[in-house]
Amino acid sequence: MYVLASTYFYTLSLHCALPLCNISSPLALITSVAGKQSKGNLDVRNRIHRGDELGSLGSSLDNMADSLESQMTIQKDISDVMDIIVIADEITDFGRNVLLKLTETTTSQLGAFHLLDPDANRYIAIATAGVSEDLLAPINIMDPAGEIGRAIELGSIQHIKDISADTVFRFKTFTGDILPKEIITIPLIIKGNTWAVLSLATMHGYNFNHLEVIKYLQAVITTG
Repeated sequence: MYVLASTYFYTLSLHCALPLCNISSPLALITSVAGKQSKGNLDVRNRIHRGDELGSLGSSLDNMADSLESQMTIQKDISDVMDIIVIADEITDFGRNVLLKLTETTTSQLGAFHLLDPDANRYIAIATAGVSEDLLAPINIMDPAGEIGRAIELGSIQHIKDISADTVFRFKTFTGDILPKEIITIPLIIKGNTWAVLSLATMHGYNFNHLEVIKYLQAVITTG
């Protein structure tokens, strides 16, 4: 009888402890992760997959860390680009440096910087990345065409995913030319006039961080 009673109470104690363990273990993980995140370690995550309040809390903390990490990355990328703008002495240096930095920041494989030549009424490519300048014919200011012309005409950033076959931005491979997955064309405007156009192209696509850096850059130059 004593053995049976002892076994019963031992089994009962295990069943009573299971709900507590079910709560305390993930709660301890959430507390630990939150402590590390508050100290600046935004790499850690809860990864708790539950359908209750603890699962919701863990997901909320992970989403907050994702957002903070994204904002920090954006601010760093913006700072790097602004440093390039500040140190440029000549317009050709500005175009080349900004193009190279943005292709790096946005992981673009192709790019071009067109500068307005007001005397000739056309935009001329003064810097390129991954594409030959010989393929970039001057753009007539009175009749701009293609994705660059659309950006000049509308005066706004053009983010194109449906790439036309006549684009000059192509990836050369041993099997032939491949069209990019996305193209972004950025008109640089001062006092209502588009004085330059910056184009970027990628095989992989642009994410939220890339687009935020590009929008900030255009806003700063337009304001300036």
